Amino acid sequence: MTIQSDTLLDSYEIVDSLGAGGTGEVEAQARQSSFWIRAAVLILVAAMSLAGCGSDSPTSPASGMLAVELTDAPTDELSQLNVYITGLTVKPADGPVERIADDIGLVDLLTLQNTTELIALTTLAPGEYTFIQLDLDQDQSSVVELATGEQKPLQIASEEIKVVGGFQVIEAATTRVTLDFDAERSLRKLGNGLWLLVPIVIQTKVVQET
Repeated sequence: MTIQSDTLLDSYEIVDSLGAGGTGEVEAQARQSSFWIRAAVLILVAAMSLAGCGSDSPTSPASGMLAVELTDAPTDELSQLNVYITGLTVKPADGPVERIADDIGLVDLLTLQNTTELIALTTLAPGEYTFIQLDLDQDQSSVVELATGEQKPLQIASEEIKVVGGFQVIEAATTRVTLDFDAERSLRKLGNGLWLLVPIVIQTKVVQET
């Protein structure tokens, strides 16, 4: 709602004109009355403007938190298994995929035995989600052999790993999803001495925290 203060103030100009032709006492009273009338009008306009602004303010959409954690099973041939994660994507059941993290960085999967590492924490709309996708970068990934200590490049069969299982994000709660990257079953040693990763990642746990 918009009110023009000049229009309201103009309607009270008659107070000044009445004071112009009378005695000094009448004129003083008229000017005093005019002052208080103007002040009241300005206060009224300010109050209405603030009320109008408040009524147009949009409400924040409902949301919940998603925490994605990574863990790994051990392998006895390598001392390091470094995979570079370039991003993380989720798929709502009733909408297009959503990117929730970029350039997560280098993760040594062998340091995650019997523990987890938080790789993403974000807000999402409440609802059902059908999968999480990990995106890897082969060129920035590598292994270190346990026997020799030699670092070698890591070939990755697929740099896009879709982890199915699904989860639900609840309003005003944190949904904690754990992904298990099975290094032992994912690794292949090639005839040329290099290593190939055929990623096997499963969703092992979903926990709701309110």
